Amino acid sequence: RKLVISRIRIHDTRTPSRATSNARRRHGSTMKKKRFKFEVALTLYELNAIPFVNGFVFSKLKLKSGGSFAVESKRCSVSDHRVRWDQTFAFECQMTAPASGGTLNPCPCRVSLRKEMKGGKSVEKMGYVDVNLAQYAGAGQQTSRFLLKGYSESQRQDNSILKLGVSLTLRKGDPCFKAPSLSSTDAIENASRCHPPPPGHSRSSSAGSSFVTGHSRQSSWASSASMHNSRPNSEIHSRSPSDDMASDGTDRKSGS
Repeated sequence: RKLVISRIRIHDTRTPSRATSNARRRHGSTMKKKRFKFEVALTLYELNAIPFVNGFVFSKLKLKSGGSFAVESKRCSVSDHRVRWDQTFAFECQMTAPASGGTLNPCPCRVSLRKEMKGGKSVEKMGYVDVNLAQYAGAGQQTSRFLLKGYSESQRQDNSILKLGVSLTLRKGDPCFKAPSLSSTDAIENASRCHPPPPGHSRSSSAGSSFVTGHSRQSSWASSASMHNSRPNSEIHSRSPSDDMASDGTDRKSGS
């Protein structure tokens, strides 16, 4: 009996120490993460290539992680297979990043498109788009187009395209962070409005990060200079010394 009691006492004294060590490990792992707070401005522009010609369409926006934001857009009528909202939603979201790499963890925001049925008594889900807000951190005002996804494999895909505008502003946290590349997003097109990020809020602290800022049709000074240097001398200098001589052999400048 004494042996059994002593074993029980030893077991009871060891159990709290294990729980304490596990709690310290969990606390230490959470403390290693960097935390950020961003102010998001998400603009719902339009939905194109709608398979029907009439009806009312609206969207539901919900932040799946990093906050409790959830809202519905206004209901707009379909005109020429298109619905246009031009509605902007402002909210805050929280993101984390490991202390070692510094790359922001995904922060998805779902935009669900729905159509009113039976005079608004019921709705039908058309499709959805998941936007990873972490990919837009520090990139300024970005405009992207997404192809709608179906809620199930049996749902018909009509190739409807949703146009969104996303802008993130850092409100709290270390300004030296790294955002995932926009080239890895689900968007079929990304374009920048040439709004530079705020001073000190760089998109990445490393030089190896990629930026998606659209395409410019204006050539740079270096490219124009190289094109000028690659021209033949006959194209650069169109006049020759013989042009200053008249047909009778007299010099036009001196008049002799």
